[in-house]
Amino acid sequence: AFNFSITLASIGIALSLCIAIGMEEITDMQRLSETDPLSGLVNRRGFEQEVTRQIELSLARKVPLSLIVCDIDHFKRVNDTFGHDMGDRIIKGFGKIIKGSCRRTDMVARIGGEEFCILLPVATKEMGLMVANSAREAFSKHQFRNIPNDTFFTASFGIAQIQADDTYEHLFKRA
Repeated sequence: AFNFSITLASIGIALSLCIAIGMEEITDMQRLSETDPLSGLVNRRGFEQEVTRQIELSLARKVPLSLIVCDIDHFKRVNDTFGHDMGDRIIKGFGKIIKGSCRRTDMVARIGGEEFCILLPVATKEMGLMVANSAREAFSKHQFRNIPNDTFFTASFGIAQIQADDTYEHLFKRA
């Protein structure tokens, strides 16, 4: 009976470990499926899921929420002039710069190509404008390695604040 109890306990512990490892693997896989591999930011899929949830919360709680849509200007010309490797470095750098201009509670995502979004929970359009201007200025002054010293890049930003009965699509179009 003692050996049987030890065996059952061992099986229970082994099963618990297998479940814990499996749950961790599932969490890792989900995080990977919602992460852009180039920039390390949230991808479009992960962003759209979260923005929908945040819009519902904002409308229910009657608190502001703003969305910034940003795009690296003339990016095709960047790739044509400096090559795709440099274009990739600029996308990564832009992602870091805009993330550095945000609060911890904001969500920065690369939603495609050279297009990014920033979701600002509990933030007015004016607060979004400050974030956008900070990121825009930092990016336009950033000197990338292996690029001529007189070469700088710019980005365009659009901002919208949530309105009653907004959907992500409406908010995005206004931004």
